[in-house]
Order: sequence, then structure tokens, then C-alpha cells
Amino acid sequence: MTDVHMLMHRIKDVVWNHLSGENGITILLLWTTVVFAAVVTYVRANPGDRSFRDFIRHFVPSEIFHNSSARADFLFWLSRRIFMPLVVLPLVISTIAAGRFAYWVLTGISGWSGRSSDARRVYHHNAARIRFVILSVPPDAASISYPLGTA
Repeated sequence: MTDVHMLMHRIKDVVWNHLSGENGITILLLWTTVVFAAVVTYVRANPGDRSFRDFIRHFVPSEIFHNSSARADFLFWLSRRIFMPLVVLPLVISTIAAGRFAYWVLTGISGWSGRSSDARRVYHHNAARIRFVILSVPPDAASISYPLGTA
């Protein structure tokens, strides 16, 4: 097989994976409706000579891309695609580090590492967790209300 044939086969597989299933049918119906509506409006707007080039100009007018709002939208999209990984990656790493640190501190305090095979010790540790959760919720938590207008 040639490289072009392999590439076309791969593209066909990717398209089929996206269009198969419930979401794919929805996307296919959506785009079919959009194209059908564009054809109907083009036929009504141009009763004379019709061409594919004019249809494309009607379907995607050049004003869409030359509008300053479209440029701003593209720049916002581009900046989000560039900067979001730079923001999210440190947040993920710091969250993981804080979780591991909290686990290290709590296992140091409780003396239980979670790797013990002593079932009795595990039972008492879990019972302590349950007692802590139950005691940390106030008994009237469901009935706490704050009257309006008071500070």
C-alpha cells in the first residue's frame, strides 16, 4: 500500500469513529441541516445563473473573516489554547503534591500507612475516620438558616 492510500484509510477510520454512535448521528444531522439551509437560501437568493463558487461565497462570505470581532475571537481562542496548558499544568502538579503531603502528614500523625495487613488496626483506623466525619458535622446542620437583613 502506498502512503497516500494508508493516509486515506486512516482518515476514513477517524471520520467513521467520530460519526458512529449517537453523538455522530447528531453531528451528521446538524451539518446536513446547515448545508440544506444554505442550499435553499442560495437558490432563493440567486434565481439566475448558479455556480459552486458563488455557493461557497454565499455559504461562507468573506466578511466573516475580515470582521474585527472575528479576529478578536480568533486571538482569544489562540491565546486560550496557548496559555491554558501553562496555567493548568502547575495547578495539577501542585494539587498532587499537596495531596501527597497531606497524606504523609496524616499518616505520620495516625501512625497508619494503609499498607498494614493487621485487620484490627485497619478497622479501628476506619472507625476513627467515621467518628471524625460524624462529629465534625453539627447536629443542626440541616436547620441552619441566616435571617435576611442581619449582618
